[in-house]
Amino acid sequence: MHYQRVKSRLWRHLADSSESDNLNSLLRLIIDRFESPIDITARPDQDMQMVTMTEENIFLFVPNIIGYGRIVLAIIAFYFMPTNYIVATTCYVVSALLDAFDGHAARYFNQGTKFGAMLDQLTDRCGTMGLVAVLAHFYPKYMFWFILSMCIDIACHWIYLHSSILQGKSSHKFIDMSENPIMSVYYTNRTVLFIMCAGNEAFYAALYLLYFTEGPMIAGMSLFRIVLYFFGTNCIRENWDFATASDCRF
Repeated sequence: MHYQRVKSRLWRHLADSSESDNLNSLLRLIIDRFESPIDITARPDQDMQMVTMTEENIFLFVPNIIGYGRIVLAIIAFYFMPTNYIVATTCYVVSALLDAFDGHAARYFNQGTKFGAMLDQLTDRCGTMGLVAVLAHFYPKYMFWFILSMCIDIACHWIYLHSSILQGKSSHKFIDMSENPIMSVYYTNRTVLFIMCAGNEAFYAALYLLYFTEGPMIAGMSLFRIVLYFFGTNCIRENWDFATASDCRF
């Protein structure tokens, strides 16, 4: 290994050197440092993960493979969105539902990585932005609001994720209660997290489906319209929560 070559050179220097005792002491201290065991107790979460991950290919971890599948499904959905709402909706919904499974897989197989967290976040954002871009085309009267929603979504999620990385957190979901109680509930209560995420996706999906069909009727009213009206405020609330949370990070 590289450090062994360096250690050998230092020993040769000590054997041939006539330098002062202070320099020799410094060199011996460096050699001792090379020979000392690695301390993995100071930062157990990060260091233990680095030790175990070095022998494995994180790109082939189960949750990351699920993430790749989500990307493929999202691309198929994007391709069919303008023409075939059945195929597009099926692929998009399955991709969104798999978002819940990759987290469970990461915990079950102990394969949580920063790459996986970034992949999950980017897949979520790209999927939603693709659908919103199509909606802006379908409903040009409301294009400004769709573009504004996309800007808020991307900017706030990026700021929040980037600031979490700068603070040394292994995941953007590790929230300090003192920082933002609303976001803490959002990420620590899985029921709230599922309702907010599912509601946000359901709102956009219902708006997309209504462009093609009213869908099943319940009590004389379209099911898609019921979903649209019910989750409309939820979509606004989620974007607002992330906007306020991003402000609190700085």
